Amino acid sequence: MNQLAMFAKYWDPGSVKTRLAATIGDVAASRIYFHCLDSLVHRFDNLAENRTLVFWPPDRAADFATVARGRWQLAPQ
Repeated sequence: MNQLAMFAKYWDPGSVKTRLAATIGDVAASRIYFHCLDSLVHRFDNLAENRTLVFWPPDRAADFATVARGRWQLAPQ
């Protein structure tokens, strides 16, 4: 059985890509993080039989479900 897990945190401006944000701003860095996450989830859709997106914080499950598009299992970290 092939398994793949990816860890991600919510793309709240100011909490992701902070070194990049120092140059381009919190909102732009947050957008880049989101697009990278979305792209990786889509690219890895067929890479393994079982895929799990492990996310933080747990109260953002609905946002991560949108990214997972029903093709990844979700698990709060």
